Amino acid sequence: MLNKVYKIFFDTEFTGLRQNTSLISIGCITETEEIFYFENTDYNADQVDEWIQNNVINNLKFLNTKKKMTNYILEDGKNINKMVGYGNFKFLKRCFNYWVSELFRKYQKDVLFVSDVSHYDAVLLFELFGGALQAPEYVVPFVWDINQDLCRYLNISPKEAFDLNREGFVSSKLRMKFTQKNKHNALHDAQIIQMIFEILYIREG
Repeated sequence: MLNKVYKIFFDTEFTGLRQNTSLISIGCITETEEIFYFENTDYNADQVDEWIQNNVINNLKFLNTKKKMTNYILEDGKNINKMVGYGNFKFLKRCFNYWVSELFRKYQKDVLFVSDVSHYDAVLLFELFGGALQAPEYVVPFVWDINQDLCRYLNISPKEAFDLNREGFVSSKLRMKFTQKNKHNALHDAQIIQMIFEILYIREG
């Protein structure tokens, strides 16, 4: 079933668990290891509290510096293997749509986005397409959420799955140490989601 779609593992960081939250950053890694990581200079700074400052803003790669922020893409902006940068929401949206369209052109499979506890992430993701109804036809119109998969795999409650230390779970299964030092950086969290998916669906059959 899941081998019929092209999977992009993603995470977003945003200005709080509220209806009018704003996107701070998005990190994506594909099943073939292409990377997209962007920080949004248009996020609502008035919504940033102490926790978000310490755990999210301070874990950004670019926007926690004192440099003047202008639209920026790391190296070759047409290189879909690694698109990294920052800019306003309009610029971020354009880069993201280009990246996803080029992946579809290359792999010719419908695109399925995979995340973790993704109710806020999904809304923010589809806003990058201009809303869910504006997403390209080849984008599956929902997000696959691995929290439910962890419930089944570990035979635990949804709340226990929600509270599970993801880095600890990955470390125990892959016998490699992953700390929570970079937790709440969107790319780090996307990579952890990718590894959990691999454990649940590939390594464990």
